[in-house]
Amino acid sequence: MKFNRSKISLAGLALSLLGFSACSDYLDINNDPTAISDSQVTMAALMPTVLEATAQANYQHAFSICQVAQHINGVSGGGVSSQAEFRIASGWSFNYLSAMTNTNALIKRAQELNAPHYAGLGKILMAYNLQMATDAWENIPYSQAFSLSNLKPAYDSQESIYGTINRLLDEAIVDLGQTTSGFSPGADDLIFRGDRARWRRTAQALKARVAMHLSLKSGGATAATNALAALTGGGMISNADDCQLVFNTRNLNPWHSGVALANNTGNVSVRHSAQLADAMNGTTFGIWDPRLPLIAGRLTANASARTWLGNEPGTGLGGNIDLVATSWHSRNVSPIQFVTFAEQKFIQAEAEFLKNNGTTTSKGTTAAGYTAYLDGVRASLDKIGVADTARTRYLGSPIVAPGASNLTLGHIMVEKWKAMFLNPEVWADMRRWEYSADVYKDLQLPAGLNPELGGKWTQRAQYPDAEFTRNGPNATKNVKPLAEPMWVFKK
Repeated sequence: MKFNRSKISLAGLALSLLGFSACSDYLDINNDPTAISDSQVTMAALMPTVLEATAQANYQHAFSICQVAQHINGVSGGGVSSQAEFRIASGWSFNYLSAMTNTNALIKRAQELNAPHYAGLGKILMAYNLQMATDAWENIPYSQAFSLSNLKPAYDSQESIYGTINRLLDEAIVDLGQTTSGFSPGADDLIFRGDRARWRRTAQALKARVAMHLSLKSGGATAATNALAALTGGGMISNADDCQLVFNTRNLNPWHSGVALANNTGNVSVRHSAQLADAMNGTTFGIWDPRLPLIAGRLTANASARTWLGNEPGTGLGGNIDLVATSWHSRNVSPIQFVTFAEQKFIQAEAEFLKNNGTTTSKGTTAAGYTAYLDGVRASLDKIGVADTARTRYLGSPIVAPGASNLTLGHIMVEKWKAMFLNPEVWADMRRWEYSADVYKDLQLPAGLNPELGGKWTQRAQYPDAEFTRNGPNATKNVKPLAEPMWVFKK
């Protein structure tokens, strides 16, 4: 659902009230006797705040993460595209000072007013923000993060954060299943307009996502079993269930306002990576992907498919496509996608493949796994408006649809990687599969690789500089080398 200026005005009010009063963990300020207390801010005012802040956090994370994952590449060379240390400072601010602080207040208020439907939405959004944050930084504040009496909260381990995420999602599913609620979301829910069934499907999809994250810890078969079990409880059933915040011509999608408009005026920051363009223009796989002209704009008039070129990772050279104002992800009205039906189908496909004893180099999956894979590709093509004839041609190619007995993990993960363009979740997949070129064909370390990595891929963001000022001892205690795998992505 789209949101309007009046909703965001309420969101801004709640943000100014709670972001600077309830979050004194991170801002040591004097008490203002004229400030409105948490209890005076309604749940309906808090909800748009949380949703917009979560979308903004998603964008801030993706801007850096998708350079590491080689969706996009900095045009000036070096920097994050060469895997230099990055901190996602604005992402931390949106996660903590905006999204989670207000979500915590929302959940508390819902519990006080016996409003489990609001509590359920709050718990899903808290779980989502926690997952985004821990997958970027590993150990993060949570259990002490919202206490007014503790200005220097300890960091919780990633293992405990993952436990919290699963608990919150389980509780949310129960809360949303309650037949009565003192108050229920409606128009203030800018995503599903209070449709609890769709929010429950979102929670199930997120449970499956988190289960697959544990594939290196619990083993692929166990992770797959847990993911499929989560979806047996009722996952998404079509693209209409996609959990996403849709922007409009007054409240602009951040990829539009922050990247496309700047690119159009010559202030170019990032463009599509050659790794992505070559995977779609026929160079890597020998087939033209009809999504490419929908997610990229041309800088030259040449119509030949293989002249749709991306920038070389780490150098910023060689590209002739761009994120423009008409590209699907960077239009002013484009959505920021949290979790989608297409992603869920690829999770199912990967889980079935692993349950069938699949490896990075093996072939063959179950009938259910193959169907899920094709459903994921189809959902992605339909989502961004690929024409019927082009969709039929693409899905009819043996390169894309080789049959269940010939399906590889590479088919599944590359199609998922393309379908989730500009979604920070793709980095979790790449780390789980250890950046394998057997999975991501032709994947190579970028030029000018950060020498601190010792020839390895980066595994984490570092904590923002401001966190060392606000909470120095705890932040310092949890710093780890860039190339050290996180708990969740470590065997």
